[in-house]
Amino acid sequence: MLKTILTLAVLSMLHLSPNVQAEEIVGALSQKLSSTGDTKNSNITGGAGTTFELTAGQKDKRASLKWTMDNIDSNLAVEFSVPTGSSDNTVLANLDGLAKFNKVTVNYKSALTSLDITKMLEICNEVGIAITSGCDLEGLKAQSKGKNAQKISDLIKEAWNDAPPKFWGTSLSYGSNKMSYIATDSTTKQSETKYGWAASIYYGGFFKSKYKSMWAIEAKREESYKDGDNGIICPPQELNLPISCVSGPLGKPTRNIKDIISFHYRQKFDKFSISPSVNFDNRSDTLGIDVPIFLFKDAGNDFVGGINLGWTNEEHETTLGIFIGKKFSFY
Repeated sequence: MLKTILTLAVLSMLHLSPNVQAEEIVGALSQKLSSTGDTKNSNITGGAGTTFELTAGQKDKRASLKWTMDNIDSNLAVEFSVPTGSSDNTVLANLDGLAKFNKVTVNYKSALTSLDITKMLEICNEVGIAITSGCDLEGLKAQSKGKNAQKISDLIKEAWNDAPPKFWGTSLSYGSNKMSYIATDSTTKQSETKYGWAASIYYGGFFKSKYKSMWAIEAKREESYKDGDNGIICPPQELNLPISCVSGPLGKPTRNIKDIISFHYRQKFDKFSISPSVNFDNRSDTLGIDVPIFLFKDAGNDFVGGINLGWTNEEHETTLGIFIGKKFSFY
């Protein structure tokens, strides 16, 4: 049943006919959906691991490989991603100007709330750490990589629920894109490799609800390049000769700078989870609303796939996409 749903979704998103290529994509997605339970969840209290993600949408098609390393109070993630399909200059709901770039992203986040000494002693006693030796945050970090990892994680979540932890983080992205265009003084296609980057900082916290919901606000500066408007040029031909036309973006790619403010909200339910964001570019007055809805679970009962709804004030239409392998996490 799940494979049938994925087949229909992939076909509609990628505009493919039901052939071997579509079946191979769906097979890979189904296999990944059932195997990603071996990886660790990426949140403030997790483990370490790698994940593969594939996004197939009307405007954004990407594949990515993500590596994470978690401690009790911090997380480091490195992600490599590439576009898997072409798209025009339509604006994505998350306002990502690097969506068509091959890019690497480094993200670091850290908790700001500290455990009080009473809670620390209770946790140490629960997992058998000597009060006089190793009963501190560093000691718990060391123990969290061993057999007591899950137990320590659960105890810290329970302890922090009395004072939901605030956290901060920063993200850096750098990428390249070989962009083709038709020069204004020529009728032949040319190409240039353009480079872009993005840097952001964010701050957020959990609501007092057993770690099932959180909020965050993010400020991002982004510099990229976008194609010119698509067009068709048909140069004059000699009489009785067939007309030869060329189509594509007209003129060189132009620099595109964005200053984006985003508000994020994440909520985990038993049957599904949501991760909506409202994004506003102060330079272009562009507003985007992005709503990933997690519906599919892996063998470890973690949400790893679903659908994505998007809307912008430039397009004034709702778009639909699917994603597989992207594990639900609290930032």
